[in-house]
This record gives sequence, C-alpha cells and structure tokens, in this order.
Amino acid sequence: MGIYFDIIRFNFLRFLAYPLEIWAAIIKRVINVGFLVVFWSIVARSSQGTINFVPLISYFLISSSVNDVISAEAQRFGKYIGDLVKHGAFNTYLIRPLSLIPYLYSSCLGERSLSLILSAIIFILGIIISPPSGVLSVALFIVFLSLAVVISLSINLMVGILHFYTPEASNFRYTISHVIKVFSGAIVPLSFFPDSFRWIVQLSPFPGMVYAPVTSLHITSLSPAVWQSLAVNAAWAVVLLAIAVMWWKKAIKHYDAVGI
Repeated sequence: MGIYFDIIRFNFLRFLAYPLEIWAAIIKRVINVGFLVVFWSIVARSSQGTINFVPLISYFLISSSVNDVISAEAQRFGKYIGDLVKHGAFNTYLIRPLSLIPYLYSSCLGERSLSLILSAIIFILGIIISPPSGVLSVALFIVFLSLAVVISLSINLMVGILHFYTPEASNFRYTISHVIKVFSGAIVPLSFFPDSFRWIVQLSPFPGMVYAPVTSLHITSLSPAVWQSLAVNAAWAVVLLAIAVMWWKKAIKHYDAVGI
C-alpha cells in the first residue's frame, strides 16, 4: 500500500506546481457551494416554513463533499482513463509492474488532492451545522460511504472502458453524469420526489452514491427501510464491481490487440 500513497503524494506535488489551477479549483468550489446555499435559501423562504433551511444547507454541504470525494457526478476517474487513452499515454501504464487499476486510481486521487481537502472542509462545516444523530448514524455513514465508493468506482471504470472502443465516449460520460446528478440526490434530495417515483429510484444504484450516505447521518434506528437500503446498495456494489472488473479484463485484451 505504501507505494500507492507515494503515487498520490507525487501527483499532488506535481499539481501544486501550477498555482493558477489551484486558485481556479478553490474559486470554482466556493462558487458551487455558494450557489447551492443561495438557491436553497430562496427555496426555503418561498416555502412559507414547510422547508427547514438549516438541515437542508447541511445536507447540500455534506452531499457536495461526498459527491466530490467519490467522484460520482463528475466521473473524474473515468475521464482520467479516457484522457490517457485519447492522448496515447495509456500504453506506458501497461508495462509498469503494478496492479493497473489501483495505480491509475492513486494517480487520479493525487491530482485531485486539493479538491479532496476542500471537500473535507465543507464536510466538517456541514457536520457542525447539523451533527450526526449518534454512534449508530456514524457507523452507518461509514458503511454507506464505503458502498458508495465501490459503486462510483465501478461506474467510473466502466465509463473509462468505453474509451477503449470509441473516441466519442465523452458523450456517454456526460449522459451518465446527468443521470447521476438527478437521481443520486446531488441536486434535489430524494425526499422531495413523489413517493411512488422515489421508491423506484431507490432500487437503482444512484441514491447509494450520495443520498444514502448523507441521510444515514441522521438515522436513529435500524428500521426495515434502512436494512432494505443497505441490501440494495450492497447488491449493486457487488454486481457493478464484478461487471466492471470482467469488462476491464476483456477491454485490456481488446486494447492490446488494436490499441498498441
């Protein structure tokens, strides 16, 4: 594991060599979070008291950080793989004596280290505004977040694999990003959805990427709905990871045959 931490550190230090990009990343994040706060404060005020502003802002601060940490909506890991393939740099990674997926993921994390630090700050702010309900909620958050990482990694990996087969894979990535943005709870909490539609959406893998980890911070008991959410997200994590890994192995063989 030590070598992967070295890879993360190396890519982070390389990113620090570009101060303009650092300030751009900070400004972009501040604008994104500021827009969410202003928008939902307007919505809360126009709701005539039916929407509580404080927990809603906490939700979006935490969901923004979770979304960024696991790269759910932005699909940065998938884009990272796609850029390597597009620019012909992927070939050099194939000959390195390291496990390829962890190596690529560590490199991507290193380049995103500043964004992860900003996400941690935003997460802490959200926790301060609306603290977890107790030890159970913290434990459930860790479990749901772990499942969210696996689900997001699997989808990112499959998005990256698409670049092995078509130069226009970015169009698929944008489509998937928009779907995740809507159905993961990143833009609108699923609690605002109609009951019948929300029940269908919760059977998909998307709520497990953002909505489930964030709302788990305020769970006080292991109700049947909580167990169902755990089961659904765990099943999607296993299925998507298995599909992604098998497709990755097949795609690498395809790339070896026609890409080098």
